[in-house]
Amino acid sequence: MRKLSLALVAVFVGGVVVGCRPSDELKDIPDLVKKEDLLKSGWKLYKEGKFDSSFAKFDSVITYMDATDLEAHLGRGLSAMRLGDFALAHKEFGLLYSQYVKEEIRSYTLYVPDAQQDTIGGGKSNVQMVCQPLAALPSGGNYTMGVWKMGVFADANNPSQQLKDLFEDSDYIYFPVDVLTAKVVHDGGGDKTIDPATFGLAFTPTAQPLTENGGSLSYTDTAGPVFMYASSVSGASEEPILCGWMYDGNGDTVKVSFVSYRISKQNPLGGENPALVWIALAADAYAYYTDPSFTYKKRAAYLAYMAYLLHPFRGDVPTDLQNLEGLTESDDVVKNGLLGIATLGYYKDKRVGNAVSLIRFYGDNAFPGSDWNYLPGTSQEMSGTVGFCKDPNANVSVVWKVNELFYGR
Repeated sequence: MRKLSLALVAVFVGGVVVGCRPSDELKDIPDLVKKEDLLKSGWKLYKEGKFDSSFAKFDSVITYMDATDLEAHLGRGLSAMRLGDFALAHKEFGLLYSQYVKEEIRSYTLYVPDAQQDTIGGGKSNVQMVCQPLAALPSGGNYTMGVWKMGVFADANNPSQQLKDLFEDSDYIYFPVDVLTAKVVHDGGGDKTIDPATFGLAFTPTAQPLTENGGSLSYTDTAGPVFMYASSVSGASEEPILCGWMYDGNGDTVKVSFVSYRISKQNPLGGENPALVWIALAADAYAYYTDPSFTYKKRAAYLAYMAYLLHPFRGDVPTDLQNLEGLTESDDVVKNGLLGIATLGYYKDKRVGNAVSLIRFYGDNAFPGSDWNYLPGTSQEMSGTVGFCKDPNANVSVVWKVNELFYGR
């Protein structure tokens, strides 16, 4: 059985007040005390579970010796997290990774040629979008659904440039992790903004999306983000404009904005202390997941997935930082923990399709059954996919599947 990841264990020390600070301990630091000794002592205390004392050691380094020491900030953040001071933990972790893995909102206006405006039964070979009413699903109601493979759409200002190519330039990759808004701009009028919260799935890869070539990263997911959308036909708000868009025989546009992470192609985690930066990124994913006051669990999923993809670039972990639970154990334990957090983070934020796709891609490609399809191509596949995501009694199996695949229990 794999060791349970820190991601699923929120550790609190009895009697410790959240947000407490040492008032007298180490207030006067003797001149002969060395920073390296304080750091070593801090990590020893942290691994012994004495988080109040480890916090004091790291805090003393920052307060009295070197306010810029990254290792001390990492230690103070980890100690604060284990004491329940999540606000300070997020601040400390962000100090290390935010300049290298930077969250941005990026918007695109994309041209959609008629060749990509396909429907089931439309007689075309490549189904890029499905738009038709479905029978009643287990959760009740009728639904219509769209599947957009965004990578095949083109930049409205440069039709030869596909969306995939817009996710990187000579210096950076802009890795998309979520759809914020999507608006169909219909050539006949009647623009329609689609709420991704209705049902959205974007960015889960159909292939490993980051590739290293000669020391430089590139974005390699040719399908691009996939946005799966479903809504009730009875609402009559999305279905007519989308189906009209699919049938009109003219090119239209879609305006879409993504939450993306900007990472350097040459130095994704910085050159000086990549291991410290990576640990802070992974730890912040754990912190957001276990933070009881933070309900936006997609952020935990974003960070965990980025940490998973960047794991090969973290470099060697310093001796004193080795064997940190859930962060520097064996690669399998660490990566499975991150995949578990990414999957459950999306699930808790009602992005069931995202969670299922991660399970299928990284664990069990038969889950939850043959009628679930990441890119539905038939009415039956579409019905199975939407039905599973909309039915709480069915999608609760995501949790036990994560426990089985990633946590070995």
